[in-house]
Amino acid sequence: MDKSNSCLYLLSLQPVFNNKVIRKFSNLNNEHSIQLYSTLVLNHKDNLDKISDNCTIIYCFNEKDSDHLPDEFKSSDIQKYFMDKNTPHQNVEDIVDKLFNTFSRNIILFSNSIGISTKNISKYFTLLGNDSDSLVIGKTIRNKISFVGFNFLNNILISDIHWNDLSFDNLTQSVNNYDVYLNVLNNSFLISNHKDFRILYDELSKKESWEYCGQEMHERFTHLFIEYKELLK
Repeated sequence: MDKSNSCLYLLSLQPVFNNKVIRKFSNLNNEHSIQLYSTLVLNHKDNLDKISDNCTIIYCFNEKDSDHLPDEFKSSDIQKYFMDKNTPHQNVEDIVDKLFNTFSRNIILFSNSIGISTKNISKYFTLLGNDSDSLVIGKTIRNKISFVGFNFLNNILISDIHWNDLSFDNLTQSVNNYDVYLNVLNNSFLISNHKDFRILYDELSKKESWEYCGQEMHERFTHLFIEYKELLK
């Protein structure tokens, strides 16, 4: 990876830290919903810190989180972008318009994803290093999108993508209208509902999870699993 032409945007499509506007996750209360969302974000930060010398990292948060960031994000050395549009679709297009022109390889990683290691991210940027217009997509086990990477700028394609539902089928249907080289990477996860919460529990029970989730984050997730063990049945 070359930091001068590679950028990863960790994108939160909704507020994740602000207790007043947080969207509850399944049966979790506000406090525990924030704990789940923030742990997913901080788990990504742990991984991204390890490759920050090789690619630019920009954390894209909802503007309603701007006064509620945890200490880990308060440093002026951390690049942050606060989104102020009403829908995920508008926010993604805004990020593309304002930020993508700076870098030739761009990856949007959704903050409620997990299962992606630093080794994986390096591989994704390598796949975007060829001369053809390339698209790299993370396909989850439940047919959603965990990330999408580009080495070209096509605003029409960007606007065609259904950013509201993150459906893999809808994305590939849009991509098929263009002459693009497509790489699909499997085995990541998007945590959106109680079924995904159970999947998260199962996956973090596997030794492979230590490649993308460290001790502290495992402990934070375990606290939630104990608190909401009825969701794991």
